[in-house]
Order: sequence, then structure tokens, then C-alpha cells
Amino acid sequence: MHLAFHDSLTGLGNRSFLFENLQTQLNAPARRDKSSLYLMHVGLDRFQSVNELFGYQNGDALLKEAAERIEDLLSDEDIAVRLGADEFCILFGRINSQDQARRMALRLLQLMEKPYTLQGIEFPVTVSIGVCEVESRYTDGEDLLRAGATALERAKRQGGNCYVFYDQAIFHETLRAIETTLQLRTAVEQNQLELYYQPLVDMRDLSIYGVESLVRWNHPTRGLLPPGAFIELAEEAGSIIPMGVWAMEQTVADIRTMTQQGGRSLVISLNVSSRQLDDPDFLRHVKKLVSNCGIDPSLLQLEITESVFVRDPQRVGYLLQDIRALGVKIALDDFGTGYSSLSYLSNFPIDVLKIDQSFVRNMMHHRLNLDIVKMLIELSRKADMRVVGEGVETEEQAMALLHAGCNFGQGYLYSRPVPLSNLVLQLRQGIRLPEVKVQS
Repeated sequence: MHLAFHDSLTGLGNRSFLFENLQTQLNAPARRDKSSLYLMHVGLDRFQSVNELFGYQNGDALLKEAAERIEDLLSDEDIAVRLGADEFCILFGRINSQDQARRMALRLLQLMEKPYTLQGIEFPVTVSIGVCEVESRYTDGEDLLRAGATALERAKRQGGNCYVFYDQAIFHETLRAIETTLQLRTAVEQNQLELYYQPLVDMRDLSIYGVESLVRWNHPTRGLLPPGAFIELAEEAGSIIPMGVWAMEQTVADIRTMTQQGGRSLVISLNVSSRQLDDPDFLRHVKKLVSNCGIDPSLLQLEITESVFVRDPQRVGYLLQDIRALGVKIALDDFGTGYSSLSYLSNFPIDVLKIDQSFVRNMMHHRLNLDIVKMLIELSRKADMRVVGEGVETEEQAMALLHAGCNFGQGYLYSRPVPLSNLVLQLRQGIRLPEVKVQS
């Protein structure tokens, strides 16, 4: 009986033990003292890195210590279980308010973030927590556990080391995400995608030297959706692979239109996700793009973010070298917001560094941001890289970048992303800055 209801590694209860207790509580009569039960779904952040760095034996030791820390927090009315892998659940038996539940979640975060000692090295491991109140609307333990897991996933998406309460807003967002994921599977087949283009501008004379292509989704009921509304879901579901192939093929067709109607060749920049780089056929698609577009390959540019180097940097490095061998340029996008290792600039073939808009936006208000921008510009110059300031929204920001040595920019000051027809018009008429109205 003990083996059937307990985890052999940590000695805590297991999933069956949790469901048994949840069902008992759900069937129990309402409490007179108006106290509530709360389920906290706990996941260790980035636990896989422990196994990779220290081995599975040390990983098991860490799980045991994590279980002991959780037990130290429990009263006689609480139970804790290990669901499996790096996830635990705590059922708090008597909490008087949501504020008390928040304080308990905060205590748990503080207790778990104390570094663990592995092979003589102090190794920090934080946790994410999904919090769910045990209410009468839940019919069984599965519903409760699903709610806690959904809140846990939200906490992890927020960067970890935090807690999130499950509520109706999260429920509806989850349903919409599932619906969106299913609809994404047919978006390419039903011709619902469209490319918009945002000019890349030489800020010295306002000439357009290139464009960045950005996918939009003409959703059948929600209208035109920007990438932030669906790209992350597309990556998780694998829909980003056919979407990326479509974007390359559509870019080839649009390049011909730009060249014929715009009267000149432009740098064409395409965004590429880590999921696309994992596709065994990706290099073949790039070769097809190069052979079909009819322009100098050096005018083609693939934009990647720092996250592509995390899992298998050596393999990605070889792939980027193969792409560079075709004549295609590589741009490092959103630099400074991801894993931010300056070693990427020396160890991998990078031609263009795009300074993230958060630095550009705040450099006029915080001296440190301006110093970071200047340092990146100087670093790029020494590495013979082109540097581009992203998210330029004001002439003041543009002038600050120019004074710091950054000649190229992109942002709403010059143009929002526009359809191909609008872009062709911009190429003919040039960039026109908005007039500043002087109040008398």
C-alpha cells in the first residue's frame, strides 16, 4: 500500500495519493469556518541543466533536498506529492484568504531559491508555481490538477521564479491558444498569410537600403494579426516549418516586384526561428531561395536571435557557416535581451548586429543604456559588422544613434511594417519624417 501511494525517490506521496485526497476533499461538506484549500503546482526551473552538468545521480539528490524543503513548510493539515520528473504538488489544507495563499507561495519561492550544493559547487535552482483554489465548481481531481498545471505553465512563460494564480482569464486564454494552434495548421493552405515589409534606413540621408519581412495572419474572424499573436504558438506546434517555407517562396515573388517597380535592389531580411534551424531541410530551402530570387546572395539576410545557440551551438555554428558559404548574410536580432553572450560575436559568423529596441528606447533616460549602445556600436565596428538600431521612434533617438556611430536604423519614425504595394510607393517617394508642430 505504501509503494502504491508514495514516490520511491523522495518518500512523498505520488499522483494516486494526491487524487485520493483531492476527491475526498471535493466530496466533503462545505466548511463552517470559511477556510479554503489551495493546490500549488510546483516545477523546478531549468532542472534539465542539472542532469546535464552534474549527472542524474546529483539530479536525484537535488530532488530529494527539494522534497525536504517542501516538507519543512507543511503543517499537519497539508500534504505534498511528487508528480514525476521535476514537478511537485502541495495541497494546503486550511488557508483563510487569497492573501495568505500569496504569502505562502512567496515563502515557498524563497525557501526553494536557496542554492543547492552539488559536487562542492553552489548551484541555484528556482521554481515556478501555479496556484489554484479548490472550489466546488471542480468535479474531480483531474480538473484541479489541469488548472494548476496551466497556471504553472504561465509562470514558466513569465520567466520562472514566480507564482501565478489560475483564474477565468487564464482559462479563456488557454482555450484561445488551443483554438489558434489548430487554426494555424491550415493557415498556409488557405492562403491566410501575408508578408509585410519594414524599411531598413540609412539615417544619414533617409535612404532605404533594405527591408525586413514580417509575416501577418489574415485570421478569418480576428482580422489581421501581428507575429506576437501566433509565432510562439506556431513554434511550439511545429507550424513554423511550413510557414517559414511559405515566407521564403513568397519573398522570392516579392523581390521581383520590388526590383521591377522599385527600380533598385534591396537587402532582404528574413526572420528565422530555432525550430526552423532544427529542420533537416532548412539548408535546402535556403539554397532554393538563393537560386530562385535572381539577386546577389549578399543582399539576402537571415535574422536569428541568441536563443538559437542554447541547445546545440556547435551544430548551429556549422549550419550558419554553410549558409554564409552561399553568400547569404547573418544578422543577430534583439541583441541584449536573450542569453547575451558576447562570445557569440566572435565564435559564430555574424554580419549584422541589431541593437534591441529596449536599449534604444531607454538610452535617452538611463545613462547605462546609452553606454551599452555605444559599447555595442564600437564592438561591431571592430568586428567589421554592420550595426542597426531597432525601434527608432523619435528624431532624438536617431540623432543619438548617429552621434554614437550607428548609421542604420529601423522603426516607426521611418515606417511601420507595410504591405508590398505600400512599400513600392515608399521606394519611389522616399522616407518622409512627420512634421513637428510648434505650439505658439
